[in-house]
Amino acid sequence: MENTEKSFLKKKIVAIIGEVNEKKLSYVQNSLTKFYLAGSPDITVIISSKGGSVDCGFAIYDLLTLYPGKKTAIVCNEASSMATVILQACDERYGTVNASILVHNIRRRLSLDDLRDKEKLTKLIENMEKIQNKIYDIVIKRTGKSLSKVKSEYAKDQPMTIDEAISFGFLDGVWNKPLPK
Repeated sequence: MENTEKSFLKKKIVAIIGEVNEKKLSYVQNSLTKFYLAGSPDITVIISSKGGSVDCGFAIYDLLTLYPGKKTAIVCNEASSMATVILQACDERYGTVNASILVHNIRRRLSLDDLRDKEKLTKLIENMEKIQNKIYDIVIKRTGKSLSKVKSEYAKDQPMTIDEAISFGFLDGVWNKPLPK
């Protein structure tokens, strides 16, 4: 664990900064385990991420959902893609004044062989639909928006300002104070 991450942990801060990947999943898992064993104190989750792995993002979302202490998220700069899904696991969700939120439908890299094989392509589409529907369910549950509104927002694939994100229900407000000491 990097020194910065260790310093954050001493202040009960979990920093999801950078790509959502296996390394970030391991860091979050270790951090939450440490906090759980220390009595599940309230924590702050700082998010500044363009997203990344869907599987790792779902795992981090689940870990945060299971954590019994209060979770306050602060988006600094951006929460995009799976980072926005992770954000929804927190009890309170804030963004700094210049933060943005970006949601879009999932993307997969496909080989030419995948595209040529109709059976393989059909299975890939079915799998992507299942994953996208899991994301929609999380967002619907957290924002209270209808499926059609959520699908419409995801189809835009455009960054939302802090005010737009609050209005949609991705965030609860603007964070305009220092981090907890």
